[in-house]
Amino acid sequence: MRDKHDINHSYNKAYRSKGCALHTVFGDPYESFKMLSAYFHMLEKYNPGTVTKIETDRKNWFKYGFMALGA
Repeated sequence: MRDKHDINHSYNKAYRSKGCALHTVFGDPYESFKMLSAYFHMLEKYNPGTVTKIETDRKNWFKYGFMALGA
């Protein structure tokens, strides 16, 4: 950035800026995982033959999700 655009800032500021940009584009991961069960439900409802499964731990934290789309 310094050579190409003549901008002088620290590594820390660039790292935080990247984090803010990623959060703006992709949103909060916790909020996304909250919507996963609703998404899987709608897949099964509107795509016959679809199988989904969400696995969580004891604290109800997401471990993994399985999805097999129907033909």
